[in-house]
Amino acid sequence: MGYDHKTKRIETFEDSLIYNSEFRIKTLGSKFTRFELDSAISNNKEEAQETIMEIEILYEDRIRLGRNYTIYQVIDQLLNLLTVVSGGLLIYFWIKSRK
Repeated sequence: MGYDHKTKRIETFEDSLIYNSEFRIKTLGSKFTRFELDSAISNNKEEAQETIMEIEILYEDRIRLGRNYTIYQVIDQLLNLLTVVSGGLLIYFWIKSRK
């Protein structure tokens, strides 16, 4: 994945939080250590990656279900057509056999 402008801004913001303690205090309201920020950033990235993977799996499942639904819908329409044709032929031969 390529970096876009927003990603670069986020990285710059993270760098400001990590390396400038005054900026951290002004932004976050309290003093955090660099380790705490690194672990929070790492946890957020891991959580985001897991969420993205779950969404990709759900998207692939949705595409597969859509494809299967289309196939089953065609089969259902064919079965309905065969039922109507069979019923019509049955009625036709029943009437013909009565004569």
